[in-house]
Amino acid sequence: MMAAGKEITKYYFGENGPGPDKYDDIIKDATSDAMFIAPGMLTTTSLAKKLQSPIYEYLYSHHGSVTFYNFVTMKPYQFLLKVRACTLK
Repeated sequence: MMAAGKEITKYYFGENGPGPDKYDDIIKDATSDAMFIAPGMLTTTSLAKKLQSPIYEYLYSHHGSVTFYNFVTMKPYQFLLKVRACTLK
């Protein structure tokens, strides 16, 4: 179990460990992996075991004007202002 933890830490933080300049990217990477990619992988794996036809998994990525990362990292008023600004376009 310790080896897995070290590998995960190395994946997200790099060889030198976390630093103040890396936190935003780390939060974005960790939340996107855990919340969006993993459920798709689990569903695809489960379907592939049960079905005879091939299963194709696609990873769609689009950096929109407002992201989940904004929701997590911004103060509520900042997030609401950003959403409102996007509706004015």
